[in-house]
Amino acid sequence: MLREKAKKIVKAIFAGATMALCVAAINPAAQVQAGMLMESELIDSTKSNDTFGLADELPLKTWMKGVSEKNDKDWYKFTITKKGCSQVVLKRGSDNPSANAKWSFYVYDEAKRELFKNRSYVLGLAPGRYYIMVKPVSGAGKKDTYNLKVNYMESDSWENETFSPYEKPNQAVPNKEYTGNLYGQKDKDIYNFKMDGTNGALLTFKIDGSVDISKKPSWKIEFFQNGNKRLESVEIEQGGDLNEKQLKTYQYVRTDEILKIAKCTGDLTVKVTNSCNAVGKIYHLQLEPIVSTVNITSYSASRGQAMLSWNTVNNAQGYYVYRRSTKEPKYEKIATVTGDNKYIDNTVDRNITYYYKVLAFQNRGSGIITSESSNYVKMRIK
Repeated sequence: MLREKAKKIVKAIFAGATMALCVAAINPAAQVQAGMLMESELIDSTKSNDTFGLADELPLKTWMKGVSEKNDKDWYKFTITKKGCSQVVLKRGSDNPSANAKWSFYVYDEAKRELFKNRSYVLGLAPGRYYIMVKPVSGAGKKDTYNLKVNYMESDSWENETFSPYEKPNQAVPNKEYTGNLYGQKDKDIYNFKMDGTNGALLTFKIDGSVDISKKPSWKIEFFQNGNKRLESVEIEQGGDLNEKQLKTYQYVRTDEILKIAKCTGDLTVKVTNSCNAVGKIYHLQLEPIVSTVNITSYSASRGQAMLSWNTVNNAQGYYVYRRSTKEPKYEKIATVTGDNKYIDNTVDRNITYYYKVLAFQNRGSGIITSESSNYVKMRIK
């Protein structure tokens, strides 16, 4: 549901920009009557907005009409008061004598640090004061106009672009979907999830429907425990044997994927960065705690059998019991236990030492998710 809501927000922003431009192309006068504001220097020749300190106030979701002469710079300012997604849009005015007139725009924070330029990306700008500087690139004469607008929609599911020297993590909660976008090659989207105790976790990463997958975007995903300890993850294939897959300290995601963290104690941090052509591409992610590690609590061996029991795990549909002997190099699954937390093995040979471990499992769609393996126990059969 959250992902659908995020898609609707993105579609609404793009639809709003398109509708406004259509009005301008058909009837410029109607656009002004509908709320487009004239740039102040056009209204009052004694005032200009050609410096940072004289920036015109640009209301959100409102078209501003401007004129830039050669080497002129026009400044605007706007304010984001609540968390949401925003988009800066600059278009050539419909009443331009010159069809070749072009402008560039630059977005700054209140400290006059350049954040990005010429990017009409949908971004989760953090609440604050922002500035836009517009200047002609080529072909703009005295009467050539441009239209400027900041689209905005309030939403608590978007990643906050803070633009600070050190990226501030977004405080996130499990089982809620978040939406983000990388504004530049070096942008880092960081999510800090509050976890309760020791758990495994699944990260579901989805590419938004607005993304052109023919460009083959790729994101780099990294996990950290308590902010600094790097964790290993595995990419899940539905129906595959997860225990045979190679763990990595980072994953490259190129399509909708599910990544698994076997064990995390404390907060889990997820960092999303650009791998290839992911800048400006909207994505969605959601973290889901899964079955935690099993602990074997008691075990004993008697003539012709081995007995063991373990603690129950929340959300587990059952447990896999694995065994190997001193003659066998690898563990093999010997039983699936459901509705209980103990197992008696009657398939053992006397005078042989056996090793046991237990994994909790959880059905998920057409696949199965397992916990990290338990501690092993050693028993010699009499």
